[in-house]
Amino acid sequence: MKISDILRLLLIAAIIILAWVIESWAFIPRIPTSLLKRTGDQYVHQFVKPGDRIVGGRPAVHGEFPYQVSIQKVSFFGTKTHYCGGAVVGQRSNRDIVIRIGSITLRTDPLASEFKVKRIITHPGYNPDTIENDIGILKLTSPIQYKVNVNDVPLPNFKSDIPTDTHCIISGWGSTKEGGSISKSLMYTVVPTMTDQKCMDYYGKSEITEAMLCAGFSEGGTDSCQGDSGGPLVCDGVLTGVVSWGIGCARPKFPGVYTQVSYYTKWIQSNGCLDPVETKPPEKLFGFSFFPFWAKTN
Repeated sequence: MKISDILRLLLIAAIIILAWVIESWAFIPRIPTSLLKRTGDQYVHQFVKPGDRIVGGRPAVHGEFPYQVSIQKVSFFGTKTHYCGGAVVGQRSNRDIVIRIGSITLRTDPLASEFKVKRIITHPGYNPDTIENDIGILKLTSPIQYKVNVNDVPLPNFKSDIPTDTHCIISGWGSTKEGGSISKSLMYTVVPTMTDQKCMDYYGKSEITEAMLCAGFSEGGTDSCQGDSGGPLVCDGVLTGVVSWGIGCARPKFPGVYTQVSYYTKWIQSNGCLDPVETKPPEKLFGFSFFPFWAKTN
C-alpha cells in the first residue's frame, strides 16, 4: 500500500472521529449552570442521556399526534438520526437538518413526509447557562400538506395560565430507561402540571423562571427526558409547553421543566405564525426547544 493511500485512510478515520465528537458535543446534559455548581457533578451522571424519552409511557397509534415532529440530523454519510422533537404550530436550508412528520415510527414508512429547513430562528434571549427562553422556530422550504396524520396544534393566548393539576400529554421518541437507545416508535404519557412554588422547592427558587412550567408526579415514574427536547406538552388541546430540561428521568421530586409557550406567543406570531384565535393557517412554522449546539450554528 502506498503512503498516499495510508494517509488517505487516516484522513477518513479522522473525519469519522471528528463527526462523532461533534455529535457528542451536541449531547451535553442540559441543566442550569448555577444548579450544577450548587449540587455537584453527580447530577451530570444522573442526567438522562440524549435519546432517552418518555418513561412509563404507551405506544401511540397512527394519527394520534399529527402535530408531532422528529427533528433529525443528517450525518457526513447522509444517514438520518432522530435528534429531538418538535410540534407543528401553523402553515405558513440547513442541509444537515430535516423534519420528519406524519409517522409514529422512525423506520421506513410511506406515511412519513420529510422537509428541509430554510431558516432557524433562535430566541434572542436564549441563555445556555440558565436555559431561559429555550425556544426556537424552524421555517421550512416547502408547504406542509395537512391530512389525517399531519396537522397542527393551536398556540395558547399570550401569557395565559394553565391551572395546577391539569393533565397534559407529552410525546416523543427515545429509550425506555436512562442511557438506553432510542425507541423506533412514538411514545406518550400523561403528566399533571405543578405549581411554581412546588417546583422551586425541588429545584431551587432561582432556577425556575416565570416563563417555565413544571409538570410531573412528585413520586416520579413517568416523564419526558432530554432526547425529547423540543417535544410538545399539550394541555386541553393547546401547545402549552415544549420539553426543556430536568434532572434524571422520571425521578421522584424532579419533574420535567418546560418552556411555557404562552409567554412566547407574540414572538412566534411576529415571526409569521397565526394568531391563536384565527383559524386560517398562514406560513408553516415549527416551535421547538433546542440544544445550545444548534444555537451556535446560526
